[in-house]
Amino acid sequence: MTPRLALVLARRITVMTVQNDSRYRAQRLQNKATEIDRGDVSAALAYAEYLLPQWNGSSGDALEFAQEFAQVSGKPARDYVLLWVHSQLADEDYLKSKRRDQTIRTLVRRLDSTFPNAWQTHLAAAEIYAVTSTWKDYAEALQTAAKLGHVESMRRVATYLVSGERGFHKDANAALEWRERLARQGDTAAMVDLAWQFLRGQAVPKDREKGLAWLKRAALKDSALAHTALGQLYSSGKLVAKDLTRARRSLEEGRRLGDPRGAFELGRLYNRGAFGARDAERATSLLLEAGQGGVSEAWLYLARCYEASSLALAPAQAPGSAPRRRSPRGHRPHAQDRRALTPDAA
Repeated sequence: MTPRLALVLARRITVMTVQNDSRYRAQRLQNKATEIDRGDVSAALAYAEYLLPQWNGSSGDALEFAQEFAQVSGKPARDYVLLWVHSQLADEDYLKSKRRDQTIRTLVRRLDSTFPNAWQTHLAAAEIYAVTSTWKDYAEALQTAAKLGHVESMRRVATYLVSGERGFHKDANAALEWRERLARQGDTAAMVDLAWQFLRGQAVPKDREKGLAWLKRAALKDSALAHTALGQLYSSGKLVAKDLTRARRSLEEGRRLGDPRGAFELGRLYNRGAFGARDAERATSLLLEAGQGGVSEAWLYLARCYEASSLALAPAQAPGSAPRRRSPRGHRPHAQDRRALTPDAA
């Protein structure tokens, strides 16, 4: 089968999967692909996905098809379809067994001997081990995928080397090496992580200049996270000279590029009157935008400000806030209690 025809058939099966099209039609396309090339992996993967229980089949259907394909296909990559199906069904009780572990190890060994530089094999195995909480095997598989060049695996490895989670032992120096490798390849997320590592002195001497240089380099590549981080630094004045003009410009850019935390930080600054007169309406709009974008702190901040009557927020807009209760007659909160309800404390 030509690569173009294989891709067309695979895409048509994928469309059927999403549209919940008839199994008869999907199977006809898969049979057509098999008639042309018994070992076409792209169409087989698409049909295996169609048979998954979350779409149009069952666990048994998907596994049975993958096993049949592995037997009839003459291509070495046939084992990958079976391994992929196992990774998608790893939360099924009947797969949580020693036999399942042996099957996975056998498939990985065979695929690794045939395709020694394929990160896909080890990433699929890592996904299985993650669902079944086999963390030692997960760490080994993920590191192998990272060493073979899979960018997302590199990021995860660096993260877990810092936190010491998911079968990894804490090793900030190793995390630094992974991040430097990613950063040299142009990965902006790694640049931002590397910047914070230098700014905080994690496994390296604190180096403000290097940290800022990595942030600015990532910002030049339109990293929303980098722009927001620069805005936070300029607004706080802790590691760099305070510059609210630069802070607002950087946070606005981070927000424009899709980071909701940029909106959150801007909302706090507008609420404090950092740019002149306090603008409660603008602050409210930005904080609501941040909350809707997934920044949970924005909802907490809004609720506390609403309770303190410090924002132009109507009661119906206050997310999850209970009706305000009046203080008992003659009761006046202490100064410390009042400070706890100010926007800065939120």
